[in-house]
Amino acid sequence: MSAATRSSRDWLHLASLGEQLRSGDSLSAQHNRIVSMADRLIEGKVDVWLQENIFRLPDWEDGRIFPDQPTLDGMKRAIKSGKLAKKNGRSKKPTASRSTFAAVPLEDQGITLGALQVSRPKGPEFTSDELNLLQGLGQIISVNLFAAHRTEVEQFRLRQLNLVREVSAQIANVLDVNDLASKVTKLIQKTFNFYYVAFFTLEPIDNTLHFRASAVAPRKGRRKASTALEVQIGQGLIGEAAKTGKEIVCDDVQSDPRFRFIDSLPETKSEVVIPLKIEDRVLGALDVQSNQPSAFHRIDLLILHTLA
Repeated sequence: MSAATRSSRDWLHLASLGEQLRSGDSLSAQHNRIVSMADRLIEGKVDVWLQENIFRLPDWEDGRIFPDQPTLDGMKRAIKSGKLAKKNGRSKKPTASRSTFAAVPLEDQGITLGALQVSRPKGPEFTSDELNLLQGLGQIISVNLFAAHRTEVEQFRLRQLNLVREVSAQIANVLDVNDLASKVTKLIQKTFNFYYVAFFTLEPIDNTLHFRASAVAPRKGRRKASTALEVQIGQGLIGEAAKTGKEIVCDDVQSDPRFRFIDSLPETKSEVVIPLKIEDRVLGALDVQSNQPSAFHRIDLLILHTLA
């Protein structure tokens, strides 16, 4: 097969990979397709690392696939430099060879999505054509991964907005504040599967946030969350949000001295507090807790603001 024919076939494979990535139904499936295609095109051991936090959406139920940072040296170098990183396989002995690798960052629109590395433990070195092919592969992967993610985000937003409309319709005609608080907390907890949701109203006379209602995710053996809770303005995360009139997002409650531990909510790992306001006047606060660290996606916050 001529070099020209091989080159033409390679680029046809790359074009088909773009379509496969855009139609991928999971990050794991996209990863497998990338590895399969790279293995077909370039000789060597193929490794792919993806920045999972960029791709994960709040309704994903499967566990994490990738570590927070790449473990391979070539990937680290490629991401740091923003370009191809390689290690030559030359040896001082004419008959000997040594390991070599080539790695490219996966980037699109200034965002690092991951890295792709091909390694050869016993050589040979990568040719210029192979390096060009690897860089082209990286570009196609990056563009199509980002496009697929953007489509998935849009679909997720539509699903969540439909849920918001359903929640809003169910509380639209509720006039009693206690009934409203009860319905809101239960609907938010059940609809979005948060660990705990609570509703507070501010009493200007005593400068105190009074507990109105809460909902907690049902689990066997769990004690009922305490309902006898009042919060002074400026006290804890809830009181601080009411004092400043600004939302507080805490990705790791154990590292925030403002967090107040409650015995009946031992699994709280992250928390967001959204002040309930009319113009600049604070009327109360919506407290949402998760049993996962860094659990609140920017889309979660958008939805909660819409409901609040």
